[in-house]
Amino acid sequence: MGAVLLKDRLFFWFLIRPLRIVVPSSKSLEYESLITDYDSLITEYDSLITEYDSLITEYESLITDYDSLITEYESLITEYDSLITEYESLITEYESLITEYDSLITEYEFLITEYDSLITEYDSLITEYDSLITEYDSLITEYESLITEYDSLITEYDSLITEYDSLITDYDSLITEYDSLITEYDSLIT
Repeated sequence: MGAVLLKDRLFFWFLIRPLRIVVPSSKSLEYESLITDYDSLITEYDSLITEYDSLITEYESLITDYDSLITEYESLITEYDSLITEYESLITEYESLITEYDSLITEYEFLITEYDSLITEYDSLITEYDSLITEYDSLITEYESLITEYDSLITEYDSLITEYDSLITDYDSLITEYDSLITEYDSLIT
């Protein structure tokens, strides 16, 4: 992008360079005025090019950040899906234990030792379940934070596009003013 703008700038310079030729003294004041206008346009053009290059760099940085966030988001979705599968597996296991627990109640008088063992295992599963719920809640919070950041990046991107369109309008205006100056210059030297 910068190389194309440099080429345009050189073309612009060589196109206007003939303005620096010596003109008859009767038209020197008008010529000096045109040269002053021309120098002002060149300065403004260079400023716009610098600002445009800066915006392009910022835009490319935002795109890199956005791609990084998308990668992180997809990784979190994969992890979330894995946790959901594990959670469903634990729910199935938990329900199976409840069925087994009901069966053990019937045999409670004979199987009290085994029952105590299952209660311990049950408590362990509840703890693991609670841990998974906490991790799930944390992932949801992180996901919502990423969505907020994504929305912020989209807003910033839209703002940059608006600023870019404004710069293009300014550039077109300068080209129109330049064409007008060339026409005025041609009329002065003919």
